[in-house]
Amino acid sequence: MTMWLDTNVFWNKQFLLEIKTFSDEIAISSIVFYERLRQLLKHSITAADFRQYLENNKIYIRDFTSAEGNSIPQPIITDDKLWKSLARDAMIASHIGPNDIIVTSNSKDFIALEIPFKQILQV
Repeated sequence: MTMWLDTNVFWNKQFLLEIKTFSDEIAISSIVFYERLRQLLKHSITAADFRQYLENNKIYIRDFTSAEGNSIPQPIITDDKLWKSLARDAMIASHIGPNDIIVTSNSKDFIALEIPFKQILQV
């Protein structure tokens, strides 16, 4: 099982302290990496600093590849309104396997993407 972190989880300092005790693999999509990096750069925190933080906390970056892209449901890709509101979350959700969970503070988008509720951990 992999615990996938959504970008908004990085604002939850208490949860970030708790994940140090988890035994499951913890990962982020490269989409999450760059979303969070964009936020950090505004505060003069570099990509190297963020990568070091992730490494220190055993949080792995997993690339978004064409395999994940091919798993995004076609209605999300072809519907402009859905694409505008859900594209990045759809890319993040494409990593989630049947035994994985996504940790987020915004479960409604992942529910809209038809991720089973039992695989969503709202923090």
